[in-house]
Order: sequence, then C-alpha cells, then structure tokens
Amino acid sequence: MAWEPIGGWGAQFTGVLDGNGHTIRNLNINMPTRDYVGLFGYSKGLIKDLALDNVNVNGQFIVGSLAGFNSGYIRNVTVTNAHISAFSIAGGLVGANSLGNIYNAHVRNSPAITGGSACVGGIAAQNVDGVISHSSVTNIGEIRTTSAWGQVGGIVGTNTSRSTIEYSFTSGVAALGVDNFIVGGIAGIQNFATIRMSYSTNDVGGIVNADAMNAYWGLGLGMQHTGGLVGHMRFGTIEQSFATGNVSAVIGDSGGLVGMIVDSSTIRNSFSTGNVANTPNSAGFAGNIGTPMSGFEIRIENSYSLSDNPNGFAAGGTITNSFFELDRINNPSTEAINSPQARTAAQMKQQANFTGWDFNNVWIMESGVYPRLRGVGNQ
Repeated sequence: MAWEPIGGWGAQFTGVLDGNGHTIRNLNINMPTRDYVGLFGYSKGLIKDLALDNVNVNGQFIVGSLAGFNSGYIRNVTVTNAHISAFSIAGGLVGANSLGNIYNAHVRNSPAITGGSACVGGIAAQNVDGVISHSSVTNIGEIRTTSAWGQVGGIVGTNTSRSTIEYSFTSGVAALGVDNFIVGGIAGIQNFATIRMSYSTNDVGGIVNADAMNAYWGLGLGMQHTGGLVGHMRFGTIEQSFATGNVSAVIGDSGGLVGMIVDSSTIRNSFSTGNVANTPNSAGFAGNIGTPMSGFEIRIENSYSLSDNPNGFAAGGTITNSFFELDRINNPSTEAINSPQARTAAQMKQQANFTGWDFNNVWIMESGVYPRLRGVGNQ
C-alpha cells in the first residue's frame, strides 16, 4: 500500500507526534504529480524525537522526507539514507519551512537531494520567516537542481523574510550546486534574513561546464552567484560565521563567503579560507558588492579571508578592520597589492594587527595561528 502524506493544504496536521526515540524505516513515496509530499504533507503541529532511515520521496512541488510544508515545530529529528527529489522545491527534511521552527534536526549519510528547478536545500528548500537552529547537513552525495536555473544551499536554498539560521553547519556534501546559478555553502539566496554562529566546510559548485554555461548565456547575464556561505545577499546579516570550502565557477560572481551583495547588508566577525575561482566578479571574501540603496550601507566589519583569488578581499562597500593574506596570491592584481586590507602571512598571525576586534568574547587567537571564532565549530 502506498503511503498517504499526513495533512495537506486544506487539512493541515495540527497535533503532536512524539516519536519517543523510535525510527521509521523504508519510507517510499512516489507521487510525481502531487504537491506537499513527505511523511507529512503539511504540518502546523509538533513533531519530535523521531528518526527516519532509508527514505525515498519523490513529488512535484514542495517535497521533503519529514514534511512537504512545515509551519509548526520540529524537534530532535534525524534523517539518514535519504533520496529526495522533486520537480521543484526539495529539502532533505522539509520542502518549505514557513513560520516554522526547526531545532536539532540532522540530515546525514544520504545519496541525493535534488530538484528539477527553483530551490533545493539540505534541511529545507525554502526558509521563509522561519527559524532553523542547532541543525546540520553532513555526508550527502549531491544537493543540486538538475537544470542550471536553481538556488541551492547546504542548509537552505533560500533564506528570506526575517528568517534565521543559527548554530548550524554543513559539511561533506560531495557535489553542492554544481552547474547551478545561485549557490552557497549554507544558503543560495539570503534576503532580509540572518545567519549567525554557523559554518560550512563544503566546496561550492556554480556553473563549471560549457553546456551549463551556454544555457546561462542564453538566459542572460548577471544571474550566477557563488559563495562559500551565501550565493546572493540583499538586506541580510551574517555574523560570527565562516566558510572553509573552495568556490568553483567559470562565470559570474564568486566569493569565499558571499558571491554578491546588493542594496544593504552587514557582515561582521566572520571569515573564509577557501580558494575562489577568478570569475569576472570575484574576490577572496565578497565577490561583487553592488551600489547600496540610497540611505543604506553595505558593511563588512572585523572579518578576514585566506584565498588565492587575485582580487584581494572585496571591491566596494564600507570595509572596517578587515583583512586578507596577500602572500597567498601568486599573481595579485594591482588593486589587491595596493589594498588597505592587504597583510602578510606574518601579520595575519599577530593579534596586535587586529585592532578593534573582541578577543575576550568573540575571537580567540594563539601565537602564530590565525584568529578563530569562539564557540563556532572546529576551526
């Protein structure tokens, strides 16, 4: 007998499922023409203390292992050995988290989370006015859309509308956003949202082969953004977070932490250490910083990058007490050589050079090593 998802658009689940530490195994749902697909179709209730193992879920729109759509509470849920696919909007845990709260959720050791287009994420494809905290995505074969047009992230495809991701991380994703337009280690797109105390160690894809690039050119310019943490950010905040993965692409905007920032945003107390492809608009930390909206600022404070990208730290914005290691670059641009953010390897390992940084509460630095964030992952 085929599994019928619990709850739907017109009859949401509003109760409580207490898994009491039990595991549901071998859930198999194949509904390629159905929306809101998962163990639950649409949940506004509480789901807690549950594990899912060996999960195969396929649907049309808004698809996840635990729930297609969540606007309730999810606590202490683990998903392993999952293969999630959709025509559009696929997440490892939920398809969409809208006004929902996800705490201590983990998606692990799974082959693939894919969508035909739109957005795909390790926890959720979309996080809209929602909270994801103390959660992780680890050891996944691929997270991507099968068409070039997609917003892809290790945690979420899109993080928007006052949403927050905090105390969360992703690592070990073998193919993250390869040949997709907008890709970030944690979020592909971040608009009016926040990431704090979180990190990604994943290498990040972007457009990397000629066929996908040709499709890109056919659709127009200015849409490809790849970042170690976030692909594209507008009116967003990133604080006390980092990315260590390499950023690969052959076109567009590429940055060790963020691919592109527009209108207004703030990044503070963050760093990136991955190498970054030398695409047309690229830099070690933030690849392309647009002109701020009138009356607003794009600010980067107390941050650093370690990258081989020849263009230095970032071009544009208001950059304060932030630096990059010039010695890592084989052929630095003239702008990088003359940048006020440029430092030698020796200077980057001396605390005295990081004026204005809080080494009592935010950063820690031992002699002869780079600054590290307190309480954020294993750096």
